[in-house]
Amino acid sequence: MFHCIPLWRCNRHVETIDKRHCSLVYVPEEIFRYARSLEELLLDANQLRELPESTSTSWEEIIGRGCQLTCENKELQSDEQL
Repeated sequence: MFHCIPLWRCNRHVETIDKRHCSLVYVPEEIFRYARSLEELLLDANQLRELPESTSTSWEEIIGRGCQLTCENKELQSDEQL
């Protein structure tokens, strides 16, 4: 049972986050926390209404690094273009 203590350097390399069918109404902060190493983000079949802006990382930066975003939500506003 080892835990990551902030004083030590922990591996923050996450390549895929799968949040499909999680009934999300907002995008979790962990998405932005792992944005530098993220390669695939799956947000399908949730109740997202909009994609939030992060102060440190924008969606364009995440996608620009080559991350594939899958976000097919019925309620997501059509003016959100990625």
